[in-house]
Amino acid sequence: MKVYLLIAEDGTPAFHFRAPRVDRRDDATVHGGLRGWLERKSKSLKASWEHADHGLTARVKHVWEWLHRRMPADEAALARLRSAATIEVHHPATLSCDEARALWMAYLASRRRRHLPWLGINTLVSPLSVVLAPLPGPNVVGYWFVYRAVRDLLAFLGLRHALGTHVETTFHPNDSPEQALRLDHGAELVVGESV
Repeated sequence: MKVYLLIAEDGTPAFHFRAPRVDRRDDATVHGGLRGWLERKSKSLKASWEHADHGLTARVKHVWEWLHRRMPADEAALARLRSAATIEVHHPATLSCDEARALWMAYLASRRRRHLPWLGINTLVSPLSVVLAPLPGPNVVGYWFVYRAVRDLLAFLGLRHALGTHVETTFHPNDSPEQALRLDHGAELVVGESV
């Protein structure tokens, strides 16, 4: 995974993640049995969810998307760190590798401090939302807390992997990380928050 450390005009560091695109040509493989049924059901639900424009489903979708917009933009990238074999941090040449490493470690530590408490809170609240199950309609509140607990767990596991000794992290000084970021085609950009 490639990470670009950019420094704003006010001196605030920000990390931008580039994860390799997933080749979607493998999706044409048809599976049988339970896996095939789950894949077909998932595609059907996604299609109906994407085309919901009225009624209860549209309201639930609106609430779900509103909640989603309030989540950190770098959360998915942090979760992807779980499977990263190497992490390449590209930073401005004006920073030494030690300074870039210190900013990277501070960033990872701050994300861990954010996700660990929320993991605990969402894990504790999730079972309590079962009380809402008898109410008619989808239990959006319950689903949200379970979903958040899983997302926080995945982000925390990614952070633990990146902070551990199992992944090789290299630091590369660039004259212009912004230009390298623009030239890095074939990858999905995820903007991280500043430290």
